[in-house]
Amino acid sequence: MADGPANGTMNKNQRWWGTVNQGLSQAVTENFMAERDRRVLWLPVFLGLGIGVYFSLPFEPPTWIAWAAPAIAVLAIFAVRKRTTLLLLTLALTASIVGFSVAIGRTVAVDAPQLERRIGPTLVASRRCCEPRAGSSTTSGWNASGGARG
Repeated sequence: MADGPANGTMNKNQRWWGTVNQGLSQAVTENFMAERDRRVLWLPVFLGLGIGVYFSLPFEPPTWIAWAAPAIAVLAIFAVRKRTTLLLLTLALTASIVGFSVAIGRTVAVDAPQLERRIGPTLVASRRCCEPRAGSSTTSGWNASGGARG
């Protein structure tokens, strides 16, 4: 029979992890509660996290996610509103989801055409005219097209 929660005994690693997990959860909760008036400063961080996740995707997500994900996140907030730690985590996740949705919305609003195939390097060359311009008022002796002032 294996040691574990089923028979009431725990091995050394399980007890250690449970203690660390409980201590970490308590420390995070205490820090968030101590900085109650400064929590709003984390909002741009989590919004940016969601935007970063959007830009890291190798594909374009469907547009309906921009509307469905925040709605589900708001429902999750109402579901966990009485548990402080879960509420804080859900609010952070919701801010990230909103950032993700804003990135999708902006992409749809701009709606720029996408390249259908990969294009290689393109050579761009130009020629600059260097002719003097009569009556130029530049002080350097060269006109705007690069020529000497005459």
